[in-house]
Amino acid sequence: MALNFENELRDCGCALSREQFFELVEETRFNMFPAWSQDELACHPSQAVRYCETVRQRAGAPVPEHVTMHAMFAARKRP
Repeated sequence: MALNFENELRDCGCALSREQFFELVEETRFNMFPAWSQDELACHPSQAVRYCETVRQRAGAPVPEHVTMHAMFAARKRP
């Protein structure tokens, strides 16, 4: 089932739009793990948790890990 990112972000108190959140997710991944694909990051759970924590800090809201990871994987489909 696809996530409704706008609802998920609103429910956790995140003021970012869907697009802003997707940009934050990709920028953070690239800055933290520039040589890793989304799949590679997912294969390193402790690093993925650290990544999600960083996204939460930068978003200024307690965004659940599954929302961040879904957004990260959805970025592969974006132009």
